[in-house]
Amino acid sequence: MTPTPRHFRQAPRRAIRPLSLAILLAVPLPVLLGGCGPGPEEPAAATAAAEVAPMSDALRAEAAAQHEAARLAALWHYVSVAVDGESRPQKSASMRNLRPDEDDVATTFAVVPTVQLVLRNDPRWGQSVYLVIEEGDFDCGSPCAFTIRFDASEPRRFDGEASSTGERPALFINDDTGFIRGLDGASRVEIAPAHAGSPIIFETGGFDPRRYGIGA
Repeated sequence: MTPTPRHFRQAPRRAIRPLSLAILLAVPLPVLLGGCGPGPEEPAAATAAAEVAPMSDALRAEAAAQHEAARLAALWHYVSVAVDGESRPQKSASMRNLRPDEDDVATTFAVVPTVQLVLRNDPRWGQSVYLVIEEGDFDCGSPCAFTIRFDASEPRRFDGEASSTGERPALFINDDTGFIRGLDGASRVEIAPAHAGSPIIFETGGFDPRRYGIGA
């Protein structure tokens, strides 16, 4: 029988199939299975992710620290006011005490006065530190004195003097230099009447001596 063109086309196909199967059977099984594992790029991606995670944590911590620093700085107000007949202005830095949350007040029935802490440098009277009682009661006793604590340091006694701003009671802290020295770098200041009573708390960590010095 003479081969036809069809026979010539089909003959190679029948010969290839057994040969392909033989080649596959000759390849070791671990070699075939090795192609099913992770590609070389997957360990690299895992390593990169492990390196990025600490960086992300550090960036979040840095952002949180910057946010807290900005919040504390915003608690302070710096003012410069011209004084008649004087070449230098009056400069001041002030802030209000920490207020309890409404939920805490409802639970403890605590009544915390609203008190303003003022640092003032006046060309006529020099430097002063005093408390302005804006709302509620805060009495320094007789004789007027305070127990003041800067951060976790031991409480210190400061003599004071009761006066007035003309509209509201004002309690002066006589040792203004000692108070400002303790304030510098302190994140929290607690002031209580020396004779008895609960302290009022100021978050002072954002105090900027430079801004106080220029009044702005």
